[in-house]
Amino acid sequence: MTESEYRTFVATRYIAGSIVRHLSKNGHALNDQRHFPILPKCNQLRFGLCVCLDHCRTSILSARLSLWTPWGTWCFCDAHLGHHELPLTIGDMKLMRVTEDSELYLTDAKVYTVHEAAKWVFSKPKFRPEGRLLGEEAALKKWEQLSARYFERHPQD
Repeated sequence: MTESEYRTFVATRYIAGSIVRHLSKNGHALNDQRHFPILPKCNQLRFGLCVCLDHCRTSILSARLSLWTPWGTWCFCDAHLGHHELPLTIGDMKLMRVTEDSELYLTDAKVYTVHEAAKWVFSKPKFRPEGRLLGEEAALKKWEQLSARYFERHPQD
């Protein structure tokens, strides 16, 4: 693993934690799922990070929050948000809503690019090209390695 990959992983953990704390502080019932593994076949990014707010079809109140990462999609939280959106500023994190002219736009979910978090400034997100996607086994292995290193240094998280 490279230091750049590890920094991206640390940022991913930081962003998810910031969103979970924000939702909890603002009285939204939630199910913290930061212990979940990555879904490697979905939304692998070459650059940057995205937060996706996907309202569940079974309940208008429920939403799944995930991060699109270089290793795939990480579903880190379910919350009861109603029709709320995420604020564009959460603590020191700055998000930007993806518009319809972006390759990252989804018609049935709200997607936000992460512009800045904890003094990290992120590149504009781009999907990995089809021929450059990480295989499922390789992505899961990388996620496990990054997680092990992270939890060795941050056992309380």
